Amino acid sequence: MPFTVEVAFTGLGLVVIRADKLRSPEPSGAELLLVKSPNSHHQHVPKVSFDLSDVKDPINDDVREARVDADGTYVVEKQIDGLDTVIEVDGEPANFEAIWAAQETASGPGPDAPEDALDWLPDAAGHFNMNVVLPGASLAGSPYAARIKLPAGSLSTRRLFLLRPGQPESWVFAGRQGVALAEQLVWSRKGVRSITLPLDRQFVLDEADLVLRGSDPIVRIAVTNLPAVARIGRSRVPDHFRFLSPISGRSVGAANFDVRRHSGGPVTTGGACPPVRSEVFP
Repeated sequence: MPFTVEVAFTGLGLVVIRADKLRSPEPSGAELLLVKSPNSHHQHVPKVSFDLSDVKDPINDDVREARVDADGTYVVEKQIDGLDTVIEVDGEPANFEAIWAAQETASGPGPDAPEDALDWLPDAAGHFNMNVVLPGASLAGSPYAARIKLPAGSLSTRRLFLLRPGQPESWVFAGRQGVALAEQLVWSRKGVRSITLPLDRQFVLDEADLVLRGSDPIVRIAVTNLPAVARIGRSRVPDHFRFLSPISGRSVGAANFDVRRHSGGPVTTGGACPPVRSEVFP
């Protein structure tokens, strides 16, 4: 049976949205760029993770890079340093679409600003004054550890940084008003029959056993570039944006990466390491 697939991107990285105009609801392409760790003291680990039960049965093949999730199931966890690949999808035809707030000046979710809008990812140029340098045909000599090109699908966000009452926290970036901040970029597509992940070898996630999950099954894939050492604590502030300076084509002062909470209240979230976005025009 056809299923929905989601790729959630979290960590030190850049979401590239290719389009013919700013904030286009119909972009022409998208890719995920995972940024190299700045130094050994702030090591980030590029990974792709997915449920082992979603993998099409191989013959006489084992996966050593697996961990046990909190529900007792196996999750494949592959390190992807140096990976430059394209995710392949077999299924119903689809186009790219992007979820934006109606107004560029929106500061948080509301009637014309969806909770999953791309606005809640910081913009490399608008928030940090960066002139992003993208890799060429290969990653060689670039500040990027991995690149994953996405097929057609929907682009949105998830996991807003929230205050304990449940309202989005407002974040003040250098030179900008307070805005909401999301932790993940989400790419999704419906009507999929199989998805191929060309990693160190090909992993095919298919529909064979998804009937057991009900009428609208979802296959979830995580692309992450999170710190190698996780810190315990639910109230966290993102402090990693300064590590993005190597991807800028011009010098960016430390003050440009200063991000502060508007209210100063506690924030309840996960790893506190959202990517940033950059729109690229032909």
